[in-house]
Amino acid sequence: MKDTGGFAGALLMDLSTAFDCLNHGLLLATLNAYDFGRCALKLFHSYLSNRRERVTINGSYSTWGEYNLGVPRGLVLGSLLFNTYIANIFYQMNGTNICNYADDALYTNDRAV
Repeated sequence: MKDTGGFAGALLMDLSTAFDCLNHGLLLATLNAYDFGRCALKLFHSYLSNRRERVTINGSYSTWGEYNLGVPRGLVLGSLLFNTYIANIFYQMNGTNICNYADDALYTNDRAV
């Protein structure tokens, strides 16, 4: 391959905590902007709402805590929602090849791989 005198660069970021910080209202607005139907938006709202968690250590349980931010990690749907949420960055980068990994799922400029 011949050197064309172009540039190469890499930006590497650990966005693992970003999964926990997604604003549900903004995510639903993003899905709405991508023309998700009313039924789909209601389903995602239900999926994201009223989520609770607790921790167990040596058989002792913490109290239940409700969290209103983020998407579940380790699930395909969580990765898809996260990548949909940040997909607008792909539209701001012209003339580049962008690859994004979220929970071992690869997304490029125009498709999931």
